[in-house]
Amino acid sequence: MSNVYEIIDSFDIEQSEANKLEIYLIKNHEMEEVLFSALTSSYQTKEDQQSLLKDFINTIPSDFQESIRKLDPPRYCEFG
Repeated sequence: MSNVYEIIDSFDIEQSEANKLEIYLIKNHEMEEVLFSALTSSYQTKEDQQSLLKDFINTIPSDFQESIRKLDPPRYCEFG
């Protein structure tokens, strides 16, 4: 049986965006169920599903996105 995370991974979405979405869903189980239901609707085409995912990512609250940015590792390390 497929799950919402497998569906997300099946689309051409930037990895950082997919990660943001997956972390948000892990922390918000009720939204995970709603998104899974919407994505598995028989009325959705593959293009509709990808559009829905991208739109959903844009609705993730900015304060949550800011907390995700704080988790990003530094781009470089300085020694000395």
